Amino acid sequence: MMMKNSTNKKIFRKTYRELRPVIAASFLIISVFSQLTAAPAKTENTLFAEISSAYESGFYPGVVKYAGSFKKQFSHSALTPKVMLYEGESLFRISRLDEATVVLKKVLDYDDSDKLLKLKANYWLGRTSFEQKDYSSAARFFYDSAEKSKSFETEKDVYNSSIYYGAKSFAELKNYSEAEKLLEYVVANGNNFTHSEYEDSVLLLFASYESSKDFKKTQALYKKLPQDFFSAQAKHKIMFYYADALNSLGNYTEAYGIYENLIENAEAPLAFQSLQRAYLISVKYREELKKEPSKVLVSAKEKFSGYSDFNYTDFIDDFYLRLGIDFYNSGNYQDSSACLKEISKEASSYIAGVKDLYQAQLIVADGFGPVQTRASEAENFLLSKLNSVKDKDIKDSYCKQLARFAGLQEKWQDCIGYVSKVTVPDSACLYWKAFAEQNSDKFEQAQKTLETSVNGSPVWENSSESECLYAVVLAQNGKNREACRIFSSLEKQEKLNEKMRLNYIRALIECSDNDEALKIAGRVTSPVAVYYKALANFNLKNWKESKELFQNYLDSSDSASSANSDNANQRAFALFYLGFAQFRLSEFNEAFENLFDFAGSNPKSSLAWYAYFTSASAAVYAGDFFKAQKASEAGLSAADTVQKKQESVMQCASVYSDSGEGEKAEKLLQPYFKQNNHFGNQCGFALAQVYERQEKIKEADSVYATLSSRKNNATLAEEALYRRGELYYSVNDYKTSSQRFSDYLSRYSSGKFSDGAMYYKAECLRQMNQGDKAALQYELLLNSIPKTTYRYPAMKNLCILYRDSGNYEESLSYAQKMLSEFPAQAKEEKIDIQEKELLKLVKGTDSRIVAKLSEYEKNGGLKTESGRIAGTELAALYAEKEETFEQAAALAKQILPLQKKNLNAECGFAAENAFLLAKHERTNQKNKESADLYLEAAEYFRMSGKNPEAASSLYGAIEAFDASGNYGDAKETADLLEKLYPESRQNIAAKRIINRME
Repeated sequence: MMMKNSTNKKIFRKTYRELRPVIAASFLIISVFSQLTAAPAKTENTLFAEISSAYESGFYPGVVKYAGSFKKQFSHSALTPKVMLYEGESLFRISRLDEATVVLKKVLDYDDSDKLLKLKANYWLGRTSFEQKDYSSAARFFYDSAEKSKSFETEKDVYNSSIYYGAKSFAELKNYSEAEKLLEYVVANGNNFTHSEYEDSVLLLFASYESSKDFKKTQALYKKLPQDFFSAQAKHKIMFYYADALNSLGNYTEAYGIYENLIENAEAPLAFQSLQRAYLISVKYREELKKEPSKVLVSAKEKFSGYSDFNYTDFIDDFYLRLGIDFYNSGNYQDSSACLKEISKEASSYIAGVKDLYQAQLIVADGFGPVQTRASEAENFLLSKLNSVKDKDIKDSYCKQLARFAGLQEKWQDCIGYVSKVTVPDSACLYWKAFAEQNSDKFEQAQKTLETSVNGSPVWENSSESECLYAVVLAQNGKNREACRIFSSLEKQEKLNEKMRLNYIRALIECSDNDEALKIAGRVTSPVAVYYKALANFNLKNWKESKELFQNYLDSSDSASSANSDNANQRAFALFYLGFAQFRLSEFNEAFENLFDFAGSNPKSSLAWYAYFTSASAAVYAGDFFKAQKASEAGLSAADTVQKKQESVMQCASVYSDSGEGEKAEKLLQPYFKQNNHFGNQCGFALAQVYERQEKIKEADSVYATLSSRKNNATLAEEALYRRGELYYSVNDYKTSSQRFSDYLSRYSSGKFSDGAMYYKAECLRQMNQGDKAALQYELLLNSIPKTTYRYPAMKNLCILYRDSGNYEESLSYAQKMLSEFPAQAKEEKIDIQEKELLKLVKGTDSRIVAKLSEYEKNGGLKTESGRIAGTELAALYAEKEETFEQAAALAKQILPLQKKNLNAECGFAAENAFLLAKHERTNQKNKESADLYLEAAEYFRMSGKNPEAASSLYGAIEAFDASGNYGDAKETADLLEKLYPESRQNIAAKRIINRME
């Protein structure tokens, strides 16, 4: 394949590099001359022309210098972005990379209108980042420059170069899938690239295929390439990749032949690698190849015998050592051990030392018994060889491995001691040192060790194991948020095992990120994960889920059988949290048992007191005061701080009081009450309440009086004085209570409880039948404290007081205020009905009628028996006055038919309504109808046993019959009256009417 020649520009720049000293001297002479001749100040275009000339001639230091002058003199010039692009590229050319990055990024900040400028800035930023080994940034910049250059026919060189360097960037990042796409473009378009770029890309593409194990692509590419085009070194490397691909695809014979060729023709390092591959094939596939492994070793002897310092024995020993190491690194411990055993006893001290080092590691990797036993055997083996080792580097390697072996045995101090003997510790041995420090509870020292820089990066970045340990140590040092960031990254990469996930979950819970903790816990099968799920739910106040999970954890045989101290602690804590969750779920009996059990089993725990305290509360809620006393007394004994002791005293006293053992509460509280301090005052309040429950009013009053007089007790003194009023109000001693509330108001006119004192003072006056004074007190409360919580009851009582005193207008005003300000509450208490009554009373309606009408409506009116009875009584009241007689008749006419359907219960009231209607008809000259109603009334009165009323009704019927001219009916009714009530005055009057008729 023919490659295109370099452009004239590239040839010129190559020539320039050879002549650079001469040109630089010439420029120096020109510069000095120009200063001596004192040239006039340069214009913007003149200076830009000089920059362009220096750039085109490759005088990059000059470009940088002139660009600086240009930016100072013409900072707002439209040419500034282009000047800065020249400057940035020139800074890159003279290896001032940091400065180049700054300048080129500023070019990108300019307006996007000049797309060509942007694409070149991206390209040179990519080159700069690549040289700085910032391959991620380089890949991004090369992508941008390649995309932008597609729009410019003149910038194909930039496009191709961006593809080439982008591929190299991805290769450095080990992102082979992206690298392969770009490298395949380079290989397919070789004429667009220089010979070295093309050759480099081919080798990178082979390496990429090998890394991605895409051996068929290697095979296909090899067959397409012009083998004679490459340099000998590149050709041999390509053959090696091809042989490896054949080997992996099972074509051992052809692969072996290529390896043999390379052993004979390639340079020493590649020939040696080929020897290893050929030897392995000959061992594994001896029958297929029909070649003895020794043959390849003999050919190697011939190959390397040309070197003056070649020693075949050393070569074979070195060969077996390297082969053994390769087998060890690939995990093939059996073949590794076999190769190491092939090393001769006469091997050099260096080879023998490395051999012993790997044999010790094989004891751990492929030995028998527990890992601690194997590590101990390996440690003893290396220690037996240590004194005979002279090479400093090997001795360091011994100590590094000894540190690892000690760590595997959990001999932490020995581990740290071995690391201290290493001259130049590497990341691996520092990991073991940090691991030992962490297990020795030296968390801060472990963090410092992991942050030690080795080859430019901290130890913890060296491996996922180190990173995990660093996250654990950060958490143990209280830096949970930082730890979680690292754990999260490792989790996304699937590099956390179950143990590390548990550490991650613990850190998340410490950061209160309980939702994420639950998510991660779902990926762990260990019983401990159930504990953390329960704890996360507990923190989220998911009491039901928390309870069930803690119970499951405690029921787990795996967690119960573990002898691990951490596990024992978790089981204890699980019992506490289970009890607390049950308490929050109102499962008080179960909560008591678990919390009390926890506290008794873990008396030294920081949670023991809390368990006793909560279990006592649970017992109180369950109504078991015996258990409550037991727990509160235990809590009092377990209290290890002043605060806890004080809370236990108050709880214990409350339990005693609630369980009816006031004397115990008194005995507990009295000594503290005597202390003239805040807690003493609190105990005084509790003591006074104990006395109240025992109805020891004078004793309670005495305590409140003492509290109200203590000068160091401002807040509680005020409340105590108020409580004195409440105390006597509660036992209906309204006179004393009123005086106590007056005492409070005189001392605290605008106090915290002033509205309560004013309200209850008014209540006391009302209860003592001092209505006028009570009303004034209520009015004072409403006017002085309009927003008082007692506003509604005060208005309600005023409404009642004013109504009772006949001041219906004032009573109505308060009813309307209640309906306006507290509509829901007022309607619920039927204030709207009272309002209607008060409106009638204000208009002059008889108060008896108003009251009876309210009763009638309240009892359900016509629909109920009680309503009809009230209606009958209301009709009677209406009938007392001529102006409301028609209302009486109308109401009676509605009620009577319904009462006739229920005569057994309502006959007496039906009689009254019939009698009222009979009178109404008689008044309206409807005598016959009146007579019939009188007879009906007489019947109902007789049914209800009201004989005088029955006699009156019969007489009324006689009069009505007489008035209507029905003399026969009148005579018949008179006979009935005489028969039933012969001695009645109505019978005598009836005879006079009958005699007159005759």
